[in-house]
Amino acid sequence: MKKQWVINRDEALGSLGKDHHYDLMFCWRIKQGLKKQINPERLLQYVKYFWFTHLREHLSEEENLLFGRVKDELCLQAYREHNEIRRQLRKIFYRDHQRVAAYQTLIDLLMGHIHFEEDVLFPHLEQALPHHFLVEVSKPIAALHEQAMQDDYADVFWGSSS
Repeated sequence: MKKQWVINRDEALGSLGKDHHYDLMFCWRIKQGLKKQINPERLLQYVKYFWFTHLREHLSEEENLLFGRVKDELCLQAYREHNEIRRQLRKIFYRDHQRVAAYQTLIDLLMGHIHFEEDVLFPHLEQALPHHFLVEVSKPIAALHEQAMQDDYADVFWGSSS
């Protein structure tokens, strides 16, 4: 029997958790591309697309609306992990885009960070932040998420045989 995971999140953090679904799909797609030995140029273009249409804003949103509100070790860890993800992306963009290991490192960093946020940081923030603040911050987060993310990238390499 499969175990069902249901996470009841505060509304503000729930929207960010939905973003994590897209981030995990991104990781899966890159993994599929690596498995199928897709040309690294195609992977690079998808990584750039995802960074500029989704991930860059998502990281900034978390930092600007949440992490700075609780100055503790868990939030500092989240900042550090965001910076590691950004550094890895810069490596891919500017010098390592031909290296499979660079993409695998990005996947590992992003997946580890998502699990940290979902399992540790978000429950911590729900306890550490006053309820009225979570209600208030849910407004700008909801406004940023009015439209569902459109992942309409044309080169569906993860589903193709080439």
